[in-house]
Amino acid sequence: MDARTARNLRWFVGGSLVLGGLALAGGAVAMNPALPGNAWVYGLVVAAAAEMIAVALLEHGRPWPWWIPAAFPVGFLMVGVLWSRYEVAGHAFLSAFAPVVAFVTGLAFLAERPWAWPVAFASVTGFGPVILLFAPLSTGVIAGAFLLFLVDAGFLLTLAPKYFEPRSFRA
Repeated sequence: MDARTARNLRWFVGGSLVLGGLALAGGAVAMNPALPGNAWVYGLVVAAAAEMIAVALLEHGRPWPWWIPAAFPVGFLMVGVLWSRYEVAGHAFLSAFAPVVAFVTGLAFLAERPWAWPVAFASVTGFGPVILLFAPLSTGVIAGAFLLFLVDAGFLLTLAPKYFEPRSFRA
């Protein structure tokens, strides 16, 4: 694949994650009123988001393998999905943290950070479709989001060799 095509695919995926994160945040605010009794959940979201961002920023200057910064957002999202199955507080955590992951991952994907590829792939093939199960959206919006997830997944698979070529950890 030539460099221009790779750049265009990267911008499409990264842009859709950034815009999707903003849309998720707007939807979470509009559809999920704050839980005064569970305000601690939002503190937990802030702590998880700060940790994810700190690890992503530190990864840029440290010789870490790509999977270390990728493990944190994927792990927190998995906990959020399971937790949301059993408690309203878990749903609040997931609806507040998923936009952060999408937004930060989209920015990292645009910057060609290796850890962003697996997080983006997990987001568009797993977490995004799961969130559609919870969201009270129209059939047309769900179909459009699902189509976008399919396109993003295809583009991510096309870009996979670029993200997993052998290179130094500081790349």
